[in-house]
Amino acid sequence: MKILQVVSSFAPAYAYGGPARSTYKISKSLTQLGHNVTVYTTDAYDADERFNDEKHGIPMEELNVHRFRNVNNTLAYEYNLCLAPGMTTKLKRNIKNFDIVHIEEFRTPQAEFARRYATKAGIPYILQTNGGVPRTLRPKQKWLFDKITGEKLFEDASRIIATSESESNRYFDVFPDTDPNKLEHIQNGVDLEIYQDPPRKGGFRTRYGIDPDVPVVLFVGRLDDMKGVDLLIDAFKEVRKQIPTAELFLVGPDDGLQNTLERQVSTLDLEEFIHFIGPLYNKSKLEAYVDADLFVLPSKYRYESFGNVVIEAMACETAVVLTEKCGAAEWIPSDAGRTIAAKPDGISEGIIQILNDDDLRAEMASNGRDLVLKKFYWSAVAEEIEEIYCEVINKEHP
Repeated sequence: MKILQVVSSFAPAYAYGGPARSTYKISKSLTQLGHNVTVYTTDAYDADERFNDEKHGIPMEELNVHRFRNVNNTLAYEYNLCLAPGMTTKLKRNIKNFDIVHIEEFRTPQAEFARRYATKAGIPYILQTNGGVPRTLRPKQKWLFDKITGEKLFEDASRIIATSESESNRYFDVFPDTDPNKLEHIQNGVDLEIYQDPPRKGGFRTRYGIDPDVPVVLFVGRLDDMKGVDLLIDAFKEVRKQIPTAELFLVGPDDGLQNTLERQVSTLDLEEFIHFIGPLYNKSKLEAYVDADLFVLPSKYRYESFGNVVIEAMACETAVVLTEKCGAAEWIPSDAGRTIAAKPDGISEGIIQILNDDDLRAEMASNGRDLVLKKFYWSAVAEEIEEIYCEVINKEHP
């Protein structure tokens, strides 16, 4: 099968978030299934640099990656506005050479041109918005885009992939006429090879001077309003009353909320017990997962379409608590993770119960890791996507 993946940012441009990584992992897995995968992307890399093959290049196995020059790197990073005229020309000339097109984003010029030329050439396309449908930020601009072409992107797609029902339900808020028969739900994945041999316990605790007997509660993610860190901080006041030795570690970049959160911590007189660590990557992040007694994702809005950090923690055999607002909750049974209400008393109750029950915590941690090894890995995701491709192609071209 000849597959075209269209995405504005692609590995290793991880500064642009999840789609750059997930598109790479899915494409890589599809090639391992025997398919011919081509990627059309831009030269976006980060806030300061464009992609440079010699400096930033990573092995792409048998992927055929075309990187087209952005008109302006600042527009690309600051406003998520990638404009690559060269890709438009290439799409127009070559799209007829593919069996199927997979658009891995929404509200971008690249997505629109891929839709336009695929539809004109009679090539089916799959749309995967990666959480990009809600109009929470810049609602007027998004409304205008949708009236011009966003509605057509949904209407002309052969299938629309969401990582959870929580995500797909929001489609109907924005596009009420969405055909429910087009919707497909596919989980996100992790790299199993990263978690086959996780770091030994103790690295994170040693680095930050944490006593071995201190119950460590961990959050990993951006410090923004959607993640519900303020709810977790409020909840931790009650946690400290019940478990006086517990400490909370907040790992992740500041997305404009850290000063507010620090004031909240100070008001609650919790400065000694809640720690802002900043972002951690690679082995350092794995060490945090491994040393935590409990991982918490306190998402408070239904804009958390999945929440990969949950399955990352599970892969490290760490018990997890997450709110019902997190899309991953739909995929995780109660014996592998605890789903609670997105409010301080619900979060504190879940944390206290699991920290106070060593057997329950160990059982959840073991079941969570087993679940990841069985379901939440990229090869399994790619196989489900492959099945959708085949169904679509057989329907369009019996």
